[in-house]
Amino acid sequence: MPLYNELYVIERLIDKVCEIEYPKEKLEIQVLDDSTDETVDVVAKAVDAKKKEGFNIEHVRRSNREGFKAGALKEGLKIANGEFVAIFDADFIPHSDFLEKTLKFFTDEKVGMVQTPVGTSEW
Repeated sequence: MPLYNELYVIERLIDKVCEIEYPKEKLEIQVLDDSTDETVDVVAKAVDAKKKEGFNIEHVRRSNREGFKAGALKEGLKIANGEFVAIFDADFIPHSDFLEKTLKFFTDEKVGMVQTPVGTSEW
């Protein structure tokens, strides 16, 4: 989740990502936070709470905003361990069946990326 000063929506996104129906031990969640406002504290508290619930979630901060969102994603990919990557903007709220609906496309060896509609579960 790349973000920059998303104080009013980031906690909701973290909650929704943690509600995705998938084995908790197989999820790696990164909050790529380039914020310069109170968002940093909100994210830190939310991430700490989710860690206590057993989620593998990290609050990733950078010392500069080089490359902006793309730069944050690049840094996140350097430390990611998973085979698949889902990127959620702060204003996108994934449905709990998001991974169930998207991962099945990767059974086709010709598929390397899937882009989904925003705000609907009817796809």
